Amino acid sequence: MSNEKKFYQALQYVFIVAKIEGKGGIVNLMKIKSIYYIYQNENK
Repeated sequence: MSNEKKFYQALQYVFIVAKIEGKGGIVNLMKIKSIYYIYQNENK
């Protein structure tokens, strides 16, 4: 498996699989990134 494929799988886990909970600016930013990443994956 190439490093690029591993990198994108890690991103997918962080932004799609992992549940983001809590309050605060960083958490809100992670939620926005998660939604954006899911949207980009659907439009490929």
